[in-house]
Amino acid sequence: MTALDPRLTQVVELTSHEGSALLALGARCAEEFGSPNAPEFASRASVVAESVPSSIRTRVAPFRANHRKVALVLRGIPVLDTELGMTPASWREADTPIAAPYGFIAVLLGSLLGECIAWKTQQEGRLVTDVLPTQGMEASLVSSSSTVELGWHTEDAFSYARADFVGLLALRDPEAAATTVAGVQLDSFAPDVATTLFEPRFLTLPDDAHDDDAADGISPSPVISGHPSYPQLRIDRDFTRTADPADAAASEALTAIIEHLDSNVVDAPMQVGDMTFIDNRRVVHGRRPFTPRYDGTDRWLKRVNVVLDLGRTERDRHDLDMRVIG
Repeated sequence: MTALDPRLTQVVELTSHEGSALLALGARCAEEFGSPNAPEFASRASVVAESVPSSIRTRVAPFRANHRKVALVLRGIPVLDTELGMTPASWREADTPIAAPYGFIAVLLGSLLGECIAWKTQQEGRLVTDVLPTQGMEASLVSSSSTVELGWHTEDAFSYARADFVGLLALRDPEAAATTVAGVQLDSFAPDVATTLFEPRFLTLPDDAHDDDAADGISPSPVISGHPSYPQLRIDRDFTRTADPADAAASEALTAIIEHLDSNVVDAPMQVGDMTFIDNRRVVHGRRPFTPRYDGTDRWLKRVNVVLDLGRTERDRHDLDMRVIG
């Protein structure tokens, strides 16, 4: 459970003035747009993001192109717990007026890195999704689980339109359930195994957070791509398999990389008021188990998915005027 190497993380400590300015901007957006999931806000988010204090924008910008950093943490967003209301029972009740400013903040900060996208097959196509424990889902394989470890994964690894960065804004976390991350070192593999991992001999299915329609059109893909010195991952511990069940070499390679990533998992703790962006290309992420309370004080995160190039998602968006995949 070693902590994430600080050399791989860029931390932006917000001043009280910067934090207050962000919260005020989120509140103004709530007054104008109502919900961060409003389509009219999605289309204007990049423009509105220019109102984020320049001192924040200047410090965030280098992360976009820094292939040596795998996480960005903006620390010090003021979360007013007494005014936040109770942690909802499920994501369906989480798009509340009280929490709306934080959803807007998540999108605006994501817009400093790229364009936020939504999934038609996940949480009814909301741009801002909610991560919180849900009764009956404690031992599931999705983020509404709690008592079991959430297995590491590339977010939405099944899709070509998956995010480049996943952003998580911590509103409440009494159990301090750490986010986990793991990366890959190619020189740990035999040459033939590494070669196999670069070949499209693997299949990743959507996790259970998506509707059944998300599985349409899935095709084999490699689990590693990109430059050998800074490899990119596309894998889900629970949902990736070999495309051909009889492909022994691919099965051996998949076992090898799962064991490798298992052995490299480290904790990346979040504090309330942290907005953490994880590079969804270079590391996988998951979550440690915790015991839910179901008393309105449980862990609650706001989540956004960010792509560097919105054009990359065009083939997966039926309406190009919307940011919704599927």
